[in-house]
Amino acid sequence: MKRDFSFVRRRVRTPIWKGFVSAVPWINAGAMFVLVVLLANGILVVPGTVVELPQGNVTEGMLRGQFMLIMPVERAGTEQTLLFFDDERYVLSDEEQMRRFAGRVRTGIKNKEVNLLADRKTCQGEVMQVVQILQKAGVKRINIVEKPR
Repeated sequence: MKRDFSFVRRRVRTPIWKGFVSAVPWINAGAMFVLVVLLANGILVVPGTVVELPQGNVTEGMLRGQFMLIMPVERAGTEQTLLFFDDERYVLSDEEQMRRFAGRVRTGIKNKEVNLLADRKTCQGEVMQVVQILQKAGVKRINIVEKPR
């Protein structure tokens, strides 16, 4: 009678580096995770635009209503004045965008009060143009925001 030794486990002697081969995919996955986290942090930390408000003899108070920002921006050698309101950007020199802006102000402002932030480099004429558009749209109170000294 012949004996069957198939149930007996034999320890196979392999070189030590063969055990590390199975760990390589996990090392690659960990390295990729670290790389993605580092790159994502670099992408998310983007410097914003600095707005320089003019200084005035004012005291800090509570601002109510919606905010609007006017600032000049230089693009392709020409300077444009941009208006930001309700998460949208409008070009002040474009009449169609100003009509859309006036319609948006009519429907979007509930308490008829606006806080206007104008960059120091913005021309006074452009600020007054926006004030006139706001008044025609029915805004009753326009607060021009300044930085206290």
